[in-house]
Amino acid sequence: MAELYRVLEAGKIGIFESPTGTGKSLSLICGALSWLRDFEQKKREEEARLLETGTGPLHDEKDESLCLSSSCEGAAGTPRPAGEPAWVTQFVQKKEERDLVDRLKAEQARRKQREERLQQLQHRVQLKYAAKRLRQEEEERENLLRLSREMLETGPEAERLEQLESGEEELVLAEYESDEEKKVASRVDEDEDDLEEEHITKIYYCSRTHSQLAQFVHEVKKSP
Repeated sequence: MAELYRVLEAGKIGIFESPTGTGKSLSLICGALSWLRDFEQKKREEEARLLETGTGPLHDEKDESLCLSSSCEGAAGTPRPAGEPAWVTQFVQKKEERDLVDRLKAEQARRKQREERLQQLQHRVQLKYAAKRLRQEEEERENLLRLSREMLETGPEAERLEQLESGEEELVLAEYESDEEKKVASRVDEDEDDLEEEHITKIYYCSRTHSQLAQFVHEVKKSP
């Protein structure tokens, strides 16, 4: 897990081998999601710092700094062409700063909206599963009622059962699915389709067998 984390942090390619049953899937889940969580946290902190100051260094993959503030005029990495007036360089730097802040604000707004949508979706999925459990309980109750009816039909209580009005019998044995359950299921399906695909950091997990993918999805769903 630690080695996987370091590989992801460095943006490299890692090859890991381990015998069957030694927990490769769990190690991949923990390492990859831990790195993703830390990466997103660092990204938020850097964006917050830049938005707070209005300017600041941006780090590329080699961890080199690019200063966009007017105080960095003539700094290394941003050479000013010979003969270019100082006010032109200053104007360009200020424009870069404004563009950077605008991009960060837009990205923060998109991230906040995406997180809110995901929270709503997660809540509705929970409601969907709760509705499914309710339907299962109703089906079990209906099966018990049917079984009781069959037992009564063959027992001494058959005459009393025949006295039930047809409407009452249908009411007891009717299948049940509330309108709210249908709405919940519909909203979940719609939200899954409406989630906007954005340029975000993603993890792709591939496997040769469906069982391994199912196991991986099951473990991810259990994670907080």
